[in-house]
Amino acid sequence: MSHEQKPNDAQPEWLQQALRELPKEMAPERDLWPTIAGQIEAQSEIRVQQPRRRFPYAIAASVLITGAALLFSYQNYQQRLATEARLADAEQVLQQVESPYQYARVSYREQWPELKQYLSPETAEVIEKNLQMIRTAQSEIEQALKKEPNSVELQQLLHQSLNQELNVYRKAEKAARHSPLI
Repeated sequence: MSHEQKPNDAQPEWLQQALRELPKEMAPERDLWPTIAGQIEAQSEIRVQQPRRRFPYAIAASVLITGAALLFSYQNYQQRLATEARLADAEQVLQQVESPYQYARVSYREQWPELKQYLSPETAEVIEKNLQMIRTAQSEIEQALKKEPNSVELQQLLHQSLNQELNVYRKAEKAARHSPLI
């Protein structure tokens, strides 16, 4: 329904007459603008002051986050140093354990293709499978030693596997010398 109604509408005549007699404009009893302006100004001051009150909290949060990041970085750095030291220890242990066997291992590996010619294909295949199993075991022991370089048991296992490898080569050499093909 619209606020402007025609005089012919279904309103009583007395109501229409009263509406026509009302003033078209009405001035407020008092000036409201100073109160409105004061409230706007007060709100703008509050907005300006609020960031200043939050500033110390923002600084504290920044310091806290920076401290946590530094602590995390330091712990990560220490862990990396420990890991590098453990790996260096492991490499040193591996070198100490393997060095007495190194010359013989290299020599037998170089001689293997020639020795293999004097063995039956079945015997050569068995020897190669045994060597492969020993090398797989050695690799697994070396990986375990990298995690626990001071483990005496792992060092002993590596010594045993290296001895087994050399024994297989020695037996292959002995079998090749006694071969009817020589």
